[in-house]
Amino acid sequence: MDTSKGNVKICEKAKEIQSKRKFQDGDWVVLQDTTDKIPFIFSTHCKGCMWEIENLHPIWLPRQDQLQEMVFQGNDLVGQAIDLAKFRADNLDDNLVIFHSWEQWWLAFVMRKLYNKVWTGEQWKKI
Repeated sequence: MDTSKGNVKICEKAKEIQSKRKFQDGDWVVLQDTTDKIPFIFSTHCKGCMWEIENLHPIWLPRQDQLQEMVFQGNDLVGQAIDLAKFRADNLDDNLVIFHSWEQWWLAFVMRKLYNKVWTGEQWKKI
């Protein structure tokens, strides 16, 4: 799981994705420590305890499988791989932002496919 500052930033700025979160076992979230500004990252282990972090404005870090579910129906793994490979090749060829993990690539793919947005380096921008 990518818990880098870069991934936290693109996840936090993906408001469309953040608004759809429904916490479940195994989710990754980031809580900002307002004193030190150091994120505390953890995986949930119980749905019932999630109310405790709601007031801390958690940032959801969707896993690859969760991102894949947003754009693909069924188990067409070959089709998914081809679609993502085409998307990745187009972004590399156009010298657009290069993402540093598969979670980042999948989030970029979801944002482009569902919301027609691209990452500028600072925000998701409609194209």
